Amino acid sequence: MLNFKLSPTMSAMAKDRHRWRLALGPIGSGKTSAVYLTLLAQALEQPVHNGVRRSRCMVIRNTRAQLKDSVIKTMCGVTPPDGVNVVYKEAELSMLVRLIGSDGVPAEILFMFRSLEDEQDTQRLLSVELTWVWISEFSEVDLKIAKAAVSRCGRFPAIAMGGCTHYGLIAESNFPVKDSPWYDFIEVARPENVAVFKQPSALSAEAENIENLPPGYYEDLIEGADPRWLQSYVICEYPDSLLGKTVFANFNTKAHCGRNLKPIMIGADSPPLVIG
Repeated sequence: MLNFKLSPTMSAMAKDRHRWRLALGPIGSGKTSAVYLTLLAQALEQPVHNGVRRSRCMVIRNTRAQLKDSVIKTMCGVTPPDGVNVVYKEAELSMLVRLIGSDGVPAEILFMFRSLEDEQDTQRLLSVELTWVWISEFSEVDLKIAKAAVSRCGRFPAIAMGGCTHYGLIAESNFPVKDSPWYDFIEVARPENVAVFKQPSALSAEAENIENLPPGYYEDLIEGADPRWLQSYVICEYPDSLLGKTVFANFNTKAHCGRNLKPIMIGADSPPLVIG
């Protein structure tokens, strides 16, 4: 049986049943742990087949190193592998978790970890029958991949095994950049089957998961931090896009360029190239 308490925002997400569930929040707010616990709880809701409730989840992040250093590390901290109830196989990058529901019926949920480091990785995502897809730091993943991955959900357990009680995509991230595909998907043209859950600013009185962080955690992050980084990772706002902006935001022609500038002449005759 599971016994845990989620923050208000993540609790609302856990109770929701939209096909897409997206959580946005600051760094250190407990999003990854909350998504993992939510999936464990929902594994106990799947139909019984041959005496067991079975489900399958693919966990996606951009690189294998990010999966190991972040997502898998967090999951193993919540449910330490013991070789029986929690079986982690590093070679296969998978974790099988066995649970017992309040009704005494056992449940098994298989987590398969997949990175997106090459085209073959992406193709493998689209050949698996799943209950859920979990995208960690979804703002770093192509929205097209997320949409394709959702098409694999609801395929396990199969109808012959009782089908899925609930299925779909669940994901967490810091706030994406304005005018990005994810921003438009969430704020401009959000489909009806998409629910978004936004945690409050880490600097507000309503900040979540503070009790599990060192004193002054966010105050230390603020010192010398880039304003756009703070917007996304601490304040919970969409940072402005840098498209069309100067590479160096503080560049000033009068201050950084000399006087009496002359045009540069470039001559090319493939090759060579002459500049003078």
